[in-house]
Amino acid sequence: MPKHSSLFVFLFVLSLFQAVFSTPSNVQAFSRSGQTFITWTEDGSATYDIYRHAADITAGTIGQAVKIATINNTSSNTVFAIGEPIGQTHWIIQPKTSGTGLGTQLTDNDGLYVHTTTEASGSFYYAVTSGGTTTLSGNTTGPVVEQKTVSKPIPIWRGTDGTGHLTIHFAQFMDPAIWNLGYEGYIINFVAAFPQTWESSSGQFPVVNTFNGRSGRITQFIGAPSNYNITLYHDAVASSNGMQDWYYGHLNKDSTAVYNYTEYRVIKAILYAISDLKGDPNRIFAWGHSMGGSACLSLASRYPMIFSSVYCSQPATDWSNTGFAWYNDGLNNYGPRVSNLPIYNIPYNDPARPDLDAHLQRYNGTSVWDWQNIRGNLTSRAGDDMPLICTTHGTNDVSIDWPTQGRPFGPALLNSGRTFKYIVNDAVHTNQGFNSIFTLQMFASGSTFSEYKFRLNLSMPGFSGIDSGNTMRFCTWTVVQDTRDVWEMTIAGAAQVCGITPRRCQAFEVHPGDTFDVYLNDVLTQTGLVGDTARLVTADNLDLTTTKTVKFVNTSRNAIDKTGKQHDALALTIDARPNPFNPAVLISVRARCSAPLQKITMYDISGKFVADLTSKTTNGRVVWDASNHPSGVYIVRARAGAWSKEKQILLTR
Repeated sequence: MPKHSSLFVFLFVLSLFQAVFSTPSNVQAFSRSGQTFITWTEDGSATYDIYRHAADITAGTIGQAVKIATINNTSSNTVFAIGEPIGQTHWIIQPKTSGTGLGTQLTDNDGLYVHTTTEASGSFYYAVTSGGTTTLSGNTTGPVVEQKTVSKPIPIWRGTDGTGHLTIHFAQFMDPAIWNLGYEGYIINFVAAFPQTWESSSGQFPVVNTFNGRSGRITQFIGAPSNYNITLYHDAVASSNGMQDWYYGHLNKDSTAVYNYTEYRVIKAILYAISDLKGDPNRIFAWGHSMGGSACLSLASRYPMIFSSVYCSQPATDWSNTGFAWYNDGLNNYGPRVSNLPIYNIPYNDPARPDLDAHLQRYNGTSVWDWQNIRGNLTSRAGDDMPLICTTHGTNDVSIDWPTQGRPFGPALLNSGRTFKYIVNDAVHTNQGFNSIFTLQMFASGSTFSEYKFRLNLSMPGFSGIDSGNTMRFCTWTVVQDTRDVWEMTIAGAAQVCGITPRRCQAFEVHPGDTFDVYLNDVLTQTGLVGDTARLVTADNLDLTTTKTVKFVNTSRNAIDKTGKQHDALALTIDARPNPFNPAVLISVRARCSAPLQKITMYDISGKFVADLTSKTTNGRVVWDASNHPSGVYIVRARAGAWSKEKQILLTR
């Protein structure tokens, strides 16, 4: 055989040998903030297996090690345009803490996997193998001392905009064990812009959160950052099929549930701003338009312990409505309607914030279509607080379309017993520019770029029975008392007769069956109001046409015997105002004990059935319009459990 032929055969066999028996090299691992970062130099394989073990991994022990992941040969590359505004093409795993520009990126030859520690603590070893093999040859590392703790993002890019504001892009590393990697990956960036005094100041700063609309993405710098507030800009990452998830979440790995992936990382970013970036936990605001406004509304409905107020420009309010213009986005994110998948709120497991999981974990298993019906949640979760909701809809909006999202929302909000400001105009789909915000109530001056001052740790009045033409924009309130037994608030600008529900109480307590007296300007106005099963008490028909001080006083705490049952089993009351009326009357039913309100029906004086108002009832309240009925006496009949109550009302023409 010619020499050159022998050499060719030798090289071919050598290359074949290397392809079969090569292994990744330079395997390294370090632990930071409850996560272990594993890197290696690739050997040309298409996939890599990562093994983890509590003892040294050898040929004799790899069978006992746990294979925690199999990943492809592009694990160091960014995906779905993440990092594009800052020129990032590969992941960065070491923090950029000074200077400007990008931190050190990994390369095409590097592999990366980030493992989230679930054990309390321990030392662990890692191996990275290639091609589905378990061959070991210099491709192990350890021990790595690990501890379960709250994961944190790292700064990866620093810059200063033209107005001198420091801007930092942070990378968040989620848990790939639970993340749907094919949808948006598990490493995602957000942006923070800081006031010019931030680095030198020892004080806390308000945190303002910005959310973009559909097809929008975060940018290198934040437009018009504040000189007083930390501004966070969150990214709604586009998935592999081009869809965005509208800031809640999407299908999990095996399409058996809908996880709150995006909502989780947004809240994690805010918690980091509080713990590490001098953010003030009592002054957190969020705003957005369209998909961004939808984010603010849904976050408001679930995180009253985070946001003190939100502004939602033309938000989606009900994903369950099949006529919604973007309903197909919902099908993409939440799965086929027939599957009716449950939600799963990822636990935060944050020792500093146990309130988050205590509030949200109980809702796991709820139908995603019910959970994403924010309009319905206003009343179905009446006992859960929400921040001040400032929002707006346009009757000519065909994107967040008025018929399915705007028109049904107003009546629900106006009678929700929540704190809100709401404007409806004839706008098309366009950013409404904070039009429902009373700037001086929420900011230090007439600009939304001035210091945000609306605080989370102050009680608010919830409103019900608000007229459709009353935006409540200029309604303000001042806390007088908020103690265990007394809630007192001076309210200005409501400009009508309405209902008041104490909300976001810091000390005031309402238990089912408690009784309350209500005073207007220290004059006893209502007596014997009963706390309901949602732990709320509402005084209807309060004359707030002018500035008044409203005071609720607990007159009797409900007695509970050793079995936990109430001695006074049930008190069912019906209030109707005005009475006599023409042509509409507000009917309010209050029940004591755990029996739910089941029926509200109307009859004429002869006992003939007139109307069933049950489906129109919100939190025990309903307006009956008798325009099509003759004058006379009518009977309201309410039923709760085994108890019923009747009340006569008079329609006069």
